[in-house]
Amino acid sequence: MPRSTHYRSKSARCGLIFLSLPDFTHPAIAVFYSIFGAAVALGWVLGGKPERCGALTLASIFSVQLILYSTISDPTFDEIDFVGVITDAIGLLGFTAIALSANRIWPLFAAAMQLIAVLAHLTHGFRPMLGQSYVDFEAYPTAFVTLCVIGGVAMHRYRLKKYGHDRDWVPFKKYQEYRALAQETEQF
Repeated sequence: MPRSTHYRSKSARCGLIFLSLPDFTHPAIAVFYSIFGAAVALGWVLGGKPERCGALTLASIFSVQLILYSTISDPTFDEIDFVGVITDAIGLLGFTAIALSANRIWPLFAAAMQLIAVLAHLTHGFRPMLGQSYVDFEAYPTAFVTLCVIGGVAMHRYRLKKYGHDRDWVPFKKYQEYRALAQETEQF
């Protein structure tokens, strides 16, 4: 997600907490959040179960980031963005869990992009990068993740139209068969 430097200094009242909303007047931020919102909506409405889980992961990343930025001060480019670390770790865990059991390829790409974002934070902790490169390494992978979810929805709809069905998850029975086969080959 785009860095907190594009967040407004004024807080908007939402329930009992003050939330720091993104600056939607900036064209790049407005385009990003439009695509982000489309990915969440399309994944939830038109996607299969893995796409819905991906949309839920994206929505949780956004809401956790929104809540944490309202309670923690905005970081500078010289320090690690701990809110970004937390939200990127949530994305990494969520998309990795989806990738391990979904009958889709897009969660692998989404998990890889989130891994790049987490590694950008770690790299910045060991050897500080220039401000813009840190922003790029942490923001662009999330943009590609939203495109992965949209692509996953498109491929899901294509398979439904072509074959009439689309298996969401890899059956657990297959794992048991592969494990038994591997154990048999180890005995020789």
